[in-house]
Amino acid sequence: MLPLFSFVVIAYNVERYIGRCLQSIKAQTVQDFEVIVVNDASRDGTLSVIQQEVKGDSRFRVVSKSQNEGAHLARRAGALSSIGRYVIFVDGDDAVTRNCLELLQPVLTNNSYDFLRFGRNVIPLGTSESDIVFSYANEEMFNQGDCVLSGSEILPSMFSQRDHRYTWSIIDCAFNGEFVRQGFQEMTDYPLGRMQDSYEMFVLCSKAQTMRMIPDIRGLKYYLGAGVSGRSKESVDKFNYLQQSARQDIEYVASYARTCDDSTTDDCASWLKQEYLRIIGNEWVTRLSPDVQTEAVIRLMLTWPAEDVYSIVLGPIMARGQWLLTQDSIPVDDDEFYRWGRLLDDRVLPKMDSSAALAYRELCSKVDSHVVALKQKREERQREEARQKELLEAQKRAERSALARCADTVIPEGSLPRDVIRLVRMHLHNKGK
Repeated sequence: MLPLFSFVVIAYNVERYIGRCLQSIKAQTVQDFEVIVVNDASRDGTLSVIQQEVKGDSRFRVVSKSQNEGAHLARRAGALSSIGRYVIFVDGDDAVTRNCLELLQPVLTNNSYDFLRFGRNVIPLGTSESDIVFSYANEEMFNQGDCVLSGSEILPSMFSQRDHRYTWSIIDCAFNGEFVRQGFQEMTDYPLGRMQDSYEMFVLCSKAQTMRMIPDIRGLKYYLGAGVSGRSKESVDKFNYLQQSARQDIEYVASYARTCDDSTTDDCASWLKQEYLRIIGNEWVTRLSPDVQTEAVIRLMLTWPAEDVYSIVLGPIMARGQWLLTQDSIPVDDDEFYRWGRLLDDRVLPKMDSSAALAYRELCSKVDSHVVALKQKREERQREEARQKELLEAQKRAERSALARCADTVIPEGSLPRDVIRLVRMHLHNKGK
């Protein structure tokens, strides 16, 4: 008898986490499942931990690849090896809640969804207040809306600009087995990069006829910071891998969209490219230290057209510039707005049509005008402070003059009291020496 569920677990150099992941699956309150564990040629002790955890359990099958080919091909190999009625993908550094299958089973078996998206608990590996706040925001972003979507609604719900856009994550979904196996069969068999799940979900969403969202079923334990997620600094080489793989991934999305031959899919593919550029720009700002940002732009120029690099850098510049316009302090000469702007001027704009940089030029003009106004206010404030100081000094001089005139009237020059006062002051002065 075929299993009701198939877990596809992909693992690459996750020796620290894979045991926890597999134990969470074995602890399910519903035991009607199989597990395909794909070890993507890990170079640490991942395979050894896997073998120890699955030993003697016939529900587990281990696929150990001889060459590391990335998450997409690992996930594809696992999907095509699965036989369950429903398929759930799990990354080896995450885990599932104990009652995940128990909560999903009645919803799935009583309906005919192509896939169901469930919720997640986001667990930060860091313990600082900012780590906790970031995890709450991350959890809120993923756990959105209880609804049913159908047909042409599904793809734009994840791949278009809207106030409440659903994420393209593939690891918090339960797929109809036949549907997802057919979908992965039609996907590229070429290795993809860090944003491979966007390509996978793009293909699956374009084919799906029904999708259910139930964020209240918290089936995933997502450990923020265990993999590539989080906000820690990274090397320029890691950033380079991200941006190069993003260029490759969007080419596969565009190629797939052309086979669909419909405007909605084309529009969603165009939106996804712009979203890739936004993500790369955010990574460039938040994950790279300032001393390597120039090197990163040089590498971007080797991968993307100048117009795309302009979009990548422009996002952070626009955000910084808009923030400066709300401030009452004059920015320093090496403020990020000016430093990033010099990168655009020196490295990017000479390679493109200058008319395309209109938004940047307009913002620079606004910031310059704002700074000029702030300097004028500062000069006016300084002049007013100087005027008030002079008025105060004049008032003090007037008071001293009035006292002197009063003294001359009461104790005239040449009078005995005046001479006595002068002698006493001289005595005190000499004594002080």
